[in-house]
Amino acid sequence: MASFDFVRDKLTEWNLSDLIQRFEEEEIDEEGFLSLEETDLINLIPKTGPRSRFRKKHITFLKIRQQPNYDKHSQDTTSLSTSIEDFESSSGNVTGEMVNQESCQKAIIKPRNQPPKQAETKRSLDKCFCTLGGSAPTTDTSEEGETLHDQSEPSTSKKPPLHVNISGKRKSDENHANKQTKKRQCDAASRITEIFETETKTEVKKIMQRVKSKLDDLPSTKLIDFLRGKIQTLEKDKKEIVGVFGKTGAGKSFLINTILGETKLLPSGNQGACTSVMIQVEANMTDSDSKYIAEIEFMTEEEWKEDLWSIFRGRSYEDGNDQDQDDDDDDDDEDEKISALYGKDGRGATLEELMDRKHFREIPEFRLSVKKIFLCDTAEELSEKITCYTRSDIQSDTFKRQYWPLVKCITIKVPNSKDLLEHVVLVDLPGNGDCNKSRDEMWKLFVGNCSAVWIVSDIARATSEKESWEILDSTVSLFGPGGECRSISFICTKTDDIEENQKADARTCILRRNETTKKQVRDKFNKQKEIKKHFNEENDFLKVFTVSSKEYEKGNHLQQVETEIPKLQEFLRNLNDRRTKTSDYVSGAYGILSLIQGAKSSDKTDSKEEVCQVLEQRLKDEIKSIGRTMDEAYETFERCLSEGVRQSEASCEILMNKVIAPRKKASGYQLVKSLCKNGGVYKPEGK
Repeated sequence: MASFDFVRDKLTEWNLSDLIQRFEEEEIDEEGFLSLEETDLINLIPKTGPRSRFRKKHITFLKIRQQPNYDKHSQDTTSLSTSIEDFESSSGNVTGEMVNQESCQKAIIKPRNQPPKQAETKRSLDKCFCTLGGSAPTTDTSEEGETLHDQSEPSTSKKPPLHVNISGKRKSDENHANKQTKKRQCDAASRITEIFETETKTEVKKIMQRVKSKLDDLPSTKLIDFLRGKIQTLEKDKKEIVGVFGKTGAGKSFLINTILGETKLLPSGNQGACTSVMIQVEANMTDSDSKYIAEIEFMTEEEWKEDLWSIFRGRSYEDGNDQDQDDDDDDDDEDEKISALYGKDGRGATLEELMDRKHFREIPEFRLSVKKIFLCDTAEELSEKITCYTRSDIQSDTFKRQYWPLVKCITIKVPNSKDLLEHVVLVDLPGNGDCNKSRDEMWKLFVGNCSAVWIVSDIARATSEKESWEILDSTVSLFGPGGECRSISFICTKTDDIEENQKADARTCILRRNETTKKQVRDKFNKQKEIKKHFNEENDFLKVFTVSSKEYEKGNHLQQVETEIPKLQEFLRNLNDRRTKTSDYVSGAYGILSLIQGAKSSDKTDSKEEVCQVLEQRLKDEIKSIGRTMDEAYETFERCLSEGVRQSEASCEILMNKVIAPRKKASGYQLVKSLCKNGGVYKPEGK
């Protein structure tokens, strides 16, 4: 039986589990599996497709077995498989023979510097270097470790390479060639490491899924519940969130497109349109990992009805009162929503007419309160399909129904972006400072969860544009003490926009202005005393980038590295930190398996119970001690807070009258309306 387990595991590993029953019927054990010939396969697997896939994997597997270091690997794998089987065959008691700790440690916790098998290394290197357009390196194993050498000439020749002495060029060309060789070697080594770590994490995940499946079938105990909770926590992939803020027209969408290498992903470039909803961009980690996916989340019918009712209520009051000039933007916001969704049908319509289901026939997901999902082969196709859900176009000559007023959030999943976004989410937020004030406030609700904040501004107005610095000022109060934000980046875009008379020496002018702007931004930040006191100045909390997406793509005046787009990509890679995430997952899994291994020991049970009781009593005593200290602090805080409340109540009426008492007709209403919309905060103009 154990011999056939080998066959079953191999077929499962090769995604050919549908052949398991056929192999069992033919009584093919491990020895027979290794001895299969072509004629055997024709009778064993009649269908050509599965037979071809099996033959390819079978030949590769036999070659790997011939490697000198295969025996140790095979032993570890067999030991691990046996440990898992022991766990699955246990009678429901966790203290049984579940998982062999030593074999799990060997199979899971592998040193990072451990090289893959020589044959696999060479194949991976050959593939990587061919992709890069360079010659494949050879591996010299004559000394300890592995050293990669670029082999541009055939190794059969023992003659030294011919050196042509071209004055002024030979040395620089050699240096350039050496740099390119080192870069290819680093890229290849990085690719191998990435593949190795990905496969390791995949295998560990399979182990933990099998453990979890068995635990779910066991009766609930303290230990079982604890292990279930640990596995559940382990499987949660907490992602780092990068919030991208800035005024409409600053180039946020174009910047994200350029960083991801997807020039047509997020709609951008139309000055008459602006992003109107929150867009989350992350890596596609689904089964359809080659597709571009958009998931559109709508507000509920009740939420939209309440929004419309608020608009009608505000209009009915304003019809009988003078309207303040300051509130004109609110009306523009409301009219834009109605016009975008209903067009001419929205003029003079009642609330009931606007809620008629005929207006939502094309989006049944809205009425069903489910997400609308698009799967596309290209970024351009996806962008076209989601435009009406993401952007308001105020300059369109013909009416085309737009659904962005109904959208809460859009999540876009991008293929081939694990390097940057496997554990990171980029969030493109609606432009603040534009005419739509409801959009202007959306970002404030999101900032508290951001690991990093990118404030995007046109370089020509980086230091003078008040909206960017208002974002900085407002966000500090939300993510300062106790928040998750670890850095703020001030990103100055459109650095290639220069005067006509500067184009003769464009590169020098651009780089000079970049350095000047960086200094000005840092100097202005250093003057923000209220902001700086929230953070440790030694940690280089504020980073300043000067970027040009157009120059990164076209390179008319700057090299790619000078556009600083690569610096932002590196920023995301460091935040993504796939290696640490993999290491944390593997370490967590090993800890759980070690705990199970420890629980299998049934000797000295009475002694363990005694120790457990002592520890529990000590824990209770210490908790009581901590509780008394906390009670003292709580009572002091409660006393001070109560005194503050009494003082606030005494002065409340006076302060309230100063704020909302009408100085002129209808002004009190407008102030109250502003307070309601801004969460109880009213900031007078110019303060």
